[in-house]
Amino acid sequence: MAGPHDLPADQKRAVTRCDVEKGKVSPTPEVKGPRDVMCGRLSRDGRTVYLMNYDPPEARLGAYDAVTGDERFPNAGHAAMVWAMAVRPDGRMLASGGNDGRVCLWDLGTQPEGFAPPARQLTGPGRRVWSVAFSPDGRLLASGSIDGSVRVWDVATGNVVPELCTDPTQAPAPVAFSPDGLTLASGSGDPSNDVARGEVLLWDVRTRQYKVALKGNTKPVLSVAFSPDGRWLAAGDLSGWVHLIDRASRQRVHTFPLGRPVTGLAFSPDSQTLSAAGDGPDPPVRLWDIATKRERPLNGHTQPVPGLAFDPGGRRVAATSLDGTVRLWDAAPGVEPSRPPFDFHHIGPTAGVAVTPSGRHLAVGLGNGLIAILRTPPDPAR
Repeated sequence: MAGPHDLPADQKRAVTRCDVEKGKVSPTPEVKGPRDVMCGRLSRDGRTVYLMNYDPPEARLGAYDAVTGDERFPNAGHAAMVWAMAVRPDGRMLASGGNDGRVCLWDLGTQPEGFAPPARQLTGPGRRVWSVAFSPDGRLLASGSIDGSVRVWDVATGNVVPELCTDPTQAPAPVAFSPDGLTLASGSGDPSNDVARGEVLLWDVRTRQYKVALKGNTKPVLSVAFSPDGRWLAAGDLSGWVHLIDRASRQRVHTFPLGRPVTGLAFSPDSQTLSAAGDGPDPPVRLWDIATKRERPLNGHTQPVPGLAFDPGGRRVAATSLDGTVRLWDAAPGVEPSRPPFDFHHIGPTAGVAVTPSGRHLAVGLGNGLIAILRTPPDPAR
C-alpha cells in the first residue's frame, strides 16, 4: 500500500478502487476529510475502506463505502474533547460526554471489524457535558452539563425523563448514582463567582425530589462519588477540599485537603480508599485511607487531571491528564507506575476515563473528539 506522501494531491481525499484481474481503476469517489497525511486499508469483505488522517491535531479514523465513498458512521461521535466517560456495569456499553454538548452511547457488544462501535447520540449540540454515570442496573444514564442541567436517560429507548434541574447560575453539574440505584447525587455552584457557594443534592430517582446533603461554607462542587458500600458520599469543590459525607445522616464527617480545584473523585472497590484528582500538578492525584486519613501522593502528571478511576480489583488507579498522557499506578503504598504512560501528546490532552468491568481495557476520551480503547498491562498480582 502506498504511503500518504506517495499519493497525488488530487487523490488525498479519494477512495481509489482497482480491479486486480483486469488491471483497471474504477471511478474514484471523493470522501470528506483533511487532504494531508492520510493512509488507508480495505476490509476483508472489500466493502469498507478505512482512512486515517494522522496529522495532529486533526488525527481521525473514518470508514467509507468502497463503492460510493459515503461515510459509514457519519457524525456518530464527538466534534470536540471527550470530557466524561462511563462503562455500563455489564461492560456492553460505553457512554461519553463532550465539550460539543453531545452525549453518546457506544455499543461495545457489536463492534465491527477494525472500526469503532456504532453510536447513538442522545442529545444535540449544547453546553459542555461535565459528567455521565450509569445506574447500577444499567437501565438509566445520568448526565450533567456546564449549564447546570441534570438529565436522566432511559438507555433502551434513548428518551430523557424530565430534567431534574436547569439553573445556569449553578453550573457545573457532576453526577453519580448510589450503589442501590435509588439516589442520584449532583453538585452545583458557579465557578466564575468568587463568593458563590456550592451544594450537593441527593435526588430520589423515582420521585425526582431532592434533599440537600452538603451546603454552607463550601465552594462550587466540581465532583461527586459514592463509595461502593453505599456508606459514604464524597464531594470535591473549587477551593481544593474533598468533603466526606455520611450518606445516612447527610453530615460531613471529614475534609481532606487537595490544595487545588477537585476535578475527579473515585473510591476503591472495598470503599476503604478515596482518590482525588486536581486542576494542577505537584501532584495532581492523591489517595487517602478512609480509616486512618493517611495520604499518599501519586506523581507523574505535569498538568491538570480531569479523569480518574480505580480498576475493578482495586489494585490500580488510572488517570488522564491535559499533558496528553494516561497513567496507571499500583494502589499499594510505595509503588510508582510500573511502566511508561500511554502517550497521546501528539494528538492533544486526554480527559475522560473509564475502566471496563473486566479490568482489561481503559476507555479514554481524547482532545480531538476520539475515544481510545486501551488494553491494560498485565497485573503482576494476579
